[in-house]
Amino acid sequence: VRAYPDFLDGFIAVPIHVKVRFGMWEDLIASPRPPDDLFLTSAFWHYGRTVAFAATGMVKEAADEYEALLSAYDQVPESRLIGNNPGKAVLDIGVLMASGELEYRKGNYVEAFQLLRKAVQKDDELRYDEPWGWMMPMRHSLGALLAEQGLYEEAEQVFNADLLLHPNNGWALRGLTTCYQLTGNDQKAMLTEKRFKESWSRSDVNLKAACFCSKGNAM
Repeated sequence: VRAYPDFLDGFIAVPIHVKVRFGMWEDLIASPRPPDDLFLTSAFWHYGRTVAFAATGMVKEAADEYEALLSAYDQVPESRLIGNNPGKAVLDIGVLMASGELEYRKGNYVEAFQLLRKAVQKDDELRYDEPWGWMMPMRHSLGALLAEQGLYEEAEQVFNADLLLHPNNGWALRGLTTCYQLTGNDQKAMLTEKRFKESWSRSDVNLKAACFCSKGNAM
Protein backbone atom coordinates (compact mmCIF):
# COMPACT_ATOMS: atom_id res chain seq x y z
CA VAL A 1 0.00 0.00 0.00
CA ARG A 2 2.76 2.43 0.85
CA ALA A 3 4.49 1.67 -2.45
CA TYR A 4 1.40 2.80 -4.38
CA PRO A 5 -0.63 4.90 -1.93
CA ASP A 6 -2.44 6.94 -4.59
CA PHE A 7 -4.03 3.76 -5.93
CA LEU A 8 -4.43 1.61 -2.82
CA ASP A 9 -5.05 3.88 0.17
CA GLY A 10 -8.80 4.14 -0.47
CA PHE A 11 -9.28 0.39 -0.79
CA ILE A 12 -8.06 -0.19 2.76
CA ALA A 13 -11.24 1.58 3.92
CA VAL A 14 -13.58 -1.08 2.47
CA PRO A 15 -14.27 -2.69 5.91
CA ILE A 16 -15.48 0.70 7.16
CA HIS A 17 -18.03 0.90 4.35
CA VAL A 18 -19.17 -2.66 5.02
CA LYS A 19 -19.74 -1.87 8.70
CA VAL A 20 -21.79 1.22 7.83
CA ARG A 21 -23.80 -0.78 5.31
CA PHE A 22 -24.74 -3.38 7.94
CA GLY A 23 -25.08 -1.06 10.92
CA MET A 24 -22.12 -2.44 12.87
CA TRP A 25 -22.00 0.68 15.02
CA GLU A 26 -20.17 -0.71 18.04
CA ASP A 27 -17.45 -2.15 15.82
CA LEU A 28 -17.01 1.20 14.11
CA ILE A 29 -16.79 3.11 17.37
CA ALA A 30 -14.25 0.63 18.75
CA SER A 31 -12.19 0.35 15.56
CA PRO A 32 -8.53 1.44 15.89
CA ARG A 33 -7.27 4.56 14.16
CA PRO A 34 -5.60 3.83 10.80
CA PRO A 35 -1.96 4.77 10.21
CA ASP A 36 -1.59 8.53 9.78
CA ASP A 37 -0.10 8.27 6.29
CA LEU A 38 -3.22 6.52 4.95
CA PHE A 39 -5.00 9.80 4.45
CA LEU A 40 -8.09 8.54 2.60
CA THR A 41 -8.61 5.61 4.93
CA SER A 42 -8.24 7.92 7.94
CA ALA A 43 -10.88 10.27 6.55
CA PHE A 44 -13.28 7.39 5.90
CA TRP A 45 -12.61 6.14 9.44
CA HIS A 46 -13.86 9.47 10.79
CA TYR A 47 -16.84 9.28 8.42
CA GLY A 48 -17.80 5.83 9.67
CA ARG A 49 -17.49 6.86 13.29
CA THR A 50 -19.56 10.01 12.71
CA VAL A 51 -22.39 7.93 11.26
CA ALA A 52 -22.04 5.34 14.03
CA PHE A 53 -22.18 7.91 16.83
CA ALA A 54 -25.14 9.65 15.17
CA ALA A 55 -27.06 6.43 14.62
CA THR A 56 -26.65 5.49 18.27
CA GLY A 57 -27.82 8.87 19.52
CA MET A 58 -24.40 10.10 20.66
CA VAL A 59 -24.81 13.48 19.00
CA LYS A 60 -21.97 15.35 20.74
CA GLU A 61 -19.50 12.59 19.90
CA ALA A 62 -20.80 12.56 16.32
CA ALA A 63 -20.31 16.32 16.04
CA ASP A 64 -16.72 16.05 17.34
CA GLU A 65 -16.01 13.21 14.92
CA TYR A 66 -17.47 15.22 12.04
CA GLU A 67 -15.08 18.08 12.77
CA ALA A 68 -12.24 15.56 12.72
CA LEU A 69 -13.54 14.29 9.36
CA LEU A 70 -13.38 17.78 7.87
CA SER A 71 -9.82 18.17 9.12
CA ALA A 72 -8.85 14.77 7.70
CA TYR A 73 -10.48 15.67 4.37
CA ASP A 74 -8.13 18.64 4.01
CA GLN A 75 -5.13 16.33 4.46
CA VAL A 76 -6.02 14.01 1.54
CA PRO A 77 -3.67 14.58 -1.41
CA GLU A 78 -5.36 15.45 -4.69
CA SER A 79 -3.46 12.56 -6.31
CA ARG A 80 -5.29 9.87 -4.28
CA LEU A 81 -7.72 7.79 -6.34
CA ILE A 82 -10.50 5.29 -5.80
CA GLY A 83 -10.70 3.36 -9.04
CA ASN A 84 -11.60 5.80 -11.83
CA ASN A 85 -12.52 8.61 -9.44
CA PRO A 86 -10.50 11.14 -7.46
CA GLY A 87 -10.47 10.06 -3.84
CA LYS A 88 -11.91 13.36 -2.71
CA ALA A 89 -14.83 13.07 -5.17
CA VAL A 90 -15.82 9.83 -3.44
CA LEU A 91 -15.06 11.23 0.01
CA ASP A 92 -17.35 14.20 -0.75
CA ILE A 93 -20.27 11.76 -0.58
CA GLY A 94 -19.13 10.54 2.84
CA VAL A 95 -18.84 14.09 4.15
CA LEU A 96 -22.38 14.89 2.99
CA MET A 97 -23.79 11.65 4.39
CA ALA A 98 -22.05 12.16 7.73
CA SER A 99 -23.33 15.73 7.94
CA GLY A 100 -26.84 14.66 6.92
CA GLU A 101 -26.93 11.89 9.51
CA LEU A 102 -25.69 14.30 12.18
CA GLU A 103 -28.29 16.96 11.36
CA TYR A 104 -30.99 14.29 11.29
CA ARG A 105 -30.12 13.18 14.83
CA LYS A 106 -30.18 16.82 15.92
CA GLY A 107 -33.76 16.99 14.65
CA ASN A 108 -32.88 19.33 11.77
CA TYR A 109 -34.77 17.24 9.22
CA VAL A 110 -35.06 19.80 6.43
CA GLU A 111 -31.31 20.45 6.43
CA ALA A 112 -30.56 16.74 6.82
CA PHE A 113 -32.61 15.80 3.76
CA GLN A 114 -31.04 18.61 1.72
CA LEU A 115 -27.60 17.21 2.52
CA LEU A 116 -28.61 13.65 1.71
CA ARG A 117 -30.21 14.70 -1.58
CA LYS A 118 -26.94 16.41 -2.49
CA ALA A 119 -25.09 13.21 -1.58
CA VAL A 120 -27.37 11.32 -3.99
CA GLN A 121 -26.44 13.79 -6.72
CA LYS A 122 -22.72 13.40 -5.99
CA ASP A 123 -23.10 9.61 -6.04
CA ASP A 124 -24.76 9.77 -9.45
CA GLU A 125 -22.01 12.03 -10.79
CA LEU A 126 -19.15 9.61 -10.09
CA ARG A 127 -17.29 8.32 -13.12
CA TYR A 128 -18.32 4.84 -14.20
CA ASP A 129 -16.45 2.14 -12.35
CA GLU A 130 -16.74 -1.52 -11.34
CA PRO A 131 -17.24 -1.82 -8.47
CA TRP A 132 -18.91 1.56 -8.05
CA GLY A 133 -16.80 4.12 -6.22
CA TRP A 134 -19.29 4.55 -3.37
CA MET A 135 -20.34 1.23 -1.88
CA MET A 136 -23.80 2.04 -0.50
CA PRO A 137 -26.24 3.78 -2.86
CA MET A 138 -27.14 7.07 -1.20
CA ARG A 139 -30.81 6.71 -2.09
CA HIS A 140 -31.05 3.92 0.48
CA SER A 141 -30.12 6.29 3.32
CA LEU A 142 -32.27 9.12 2.03
CA GLY A 143 -35.30 6.93 1.37
CA ALA A 144 -35.10 5.13 4.71
CA LEU A 145 -34.99 8.36 6.70
CA LEU A 146 -37.71 10.00 4.61
CA ALA A 147 -39.94 7.00 5.33
CA GLU A 148 -39.05 7.18 9.01
CA GLN A 149 -40.40 10.74 9.04
CA GLY A 150 -43.57 9.75 7.19
CA LEU A 151 -42.56 11.41 3.91
CA TYR A 152 -43.70 8.38 1.97
CA GLU A 153 -44.36 9.99 -1.41
CA GLU A 154 -40.79 11.22 -1.82
CA ALA A 155 -39.42 8.02 -0.30
CA GLU A 156 -41.30 5.99 -2.93
CA GLN A 157 -39.85 8.15 -5.68
CA VAL A 158 -36.35 7.70 -4.24
CA PHE A 159 -36.63 3.92 -4.02
CA ASN A 160 -38.14 3.59 -7.50
CA ALA A 161 -35.32 5.70 -8.94
CA ASP A 162 -32.81 3.45 -7.20
CA LEU A 163 -34.44 0.33 -8.63
CA LEU A 164 -33.97 1.72 -12.13
CA LEU A 165 -30.22 1.84 -11.45
CA HIS A 166 -30.00 -1.35 -9.37
CA PRO A 167 -32.88 -3.61 -10.50
CA ASN A 168 -34.41 -5.90 -7.88
CA ASN A 169 -31.97 -4.94 -5.14
CA GLY A 170 -33.38 -5.98 -1.80
CA TRP A 171 -32.55 -2.79 0.09
CA ALA A 172 -34.74 -0.55 -2.07
CA LEU A 173 -37.45 -3.20 -2.33
CA ARG A 174 -37.60 -3.43 1.47
CA GLY A 175 -37.99 0.32 1.79
CA LEU A 176 -40.56 0.51 -0.98
CA THR A 177 -42.61 -2.29 0.56
CA THR A 178 -42.73 -0.38 3.83
CA CYS A 179 -43.91 2.79 2.08
CA TYR A 180 -46.72 0.94 0.31
CA GLN A 181 -47.77 -0.82 3.51
CA LEU A 182 -47.93 2.38 5.51
CA THR A 183 -49.88 4.29 2.85
CA GLY A 184 -52.48 1.55 2.45
CA ASN A 185 -51.42 0.56 -1.07
CA ASP A 186 -51.99 -3.11 -0.28
CA GLN A 187 -51.70 -4.55 -3.78
CA LYS A 188 -48.39 -2.85 -4.52
CA ALA A 189 -47.16 -3.75 -1.03
CA MET A 190 -47.93 -7.42 -1.61
CA LEU A 191 -46.24 -7.52 -5.02
CA THR A 192 -43.19 -5.58 -3.87
CA GLU A 193 -42.79 -7.71 -0.75
CA LYS A 194 -42.83 -10.80 -2.96
CA ARG A 195 -40.02 -9.31 -5.05
CA PHE A 196 -38.12 -8.45 -1.88
CA LYS A 197 -38.38 -11.97 -0.48
CA GLU A 198 -37.14 -13.44 -3.76
CA SER A 199 -34.25 -10.99 -3.86
CA TRP A 200 -33.36 -11.54 -0.20
CA SER A 201 -33.90 -15.32 -0.07
CA ARG A 202 -30.22 -16.21 0.40
CA SER A 203 -29.42 -13.53 2.96
CA ASP A 204 -29.00 -14.19 6.68
CA VAL A 205 -29.52 -10.49 7.50
CA ASN A 206 -32.91 -9.44 8.87
CA LEU A 207 -33.71 -6.31 6.90
CA LYS A 208 -36.40 -3.94 8.17
CA ALA A 209 -35.46 -0.79 6.26
CA ALA A 210 -33.31 0.29 3.34
CA CYS A 211 -30.56 1.54 5.64
CA PHE A 212 -29.42 0.52 9.11
CA CYS A 213 -29.26 4.24 9.90
CA SER A 214 -33.04 4.06 10.23
CA LYS A 215 -34.57 3.13 13.58
CA GLY A 216 -36.45 0.46 11.69
CA ASN A 217 -33.16 -1.44 11.55
CA ALA A 218 -31.91 -1.07 15.12
CA MET A 219 -29.72 -4.06 15.90
